[in-house]
Amino acid sequence: MSPKTTSPEVSMILSSVSQNLELMKQKQTRNRIPWTAEEEAIYLQLMAEHLQATFWGKIKDDGRLVGRGSTGIKAHLGSVVSCIHLIMSVRLMSR
Repeated sequence: MSPKTTSPEVSMILSSVSQNLELMKQKQTRNRIPWTAEEEAIYLQLMAEHLQATFWGKIKDDGRLVGRGSTGIKAHLGSVVSCIHLIMSVRLMSR
């Protein structure tokens, strides 16, 4: 079985997020307390639950993506959330 390839869009997002994480890391001051792995996991879970519960309604109400169906939007959201989970997992492992 061959590994999944990453689309150029996802690669660009991952690169951008990685760069932003590095910038955020450089800007941290001594007064900031790093997030624990448990806090990160809770945050990601709450974010994913909130997005899945409310995002489709927001997209539908906005009206700019009328050509996209609920299945496609939900699948795309799932991909984005998976990318965020991957990035945060890598971030946690690098601590």
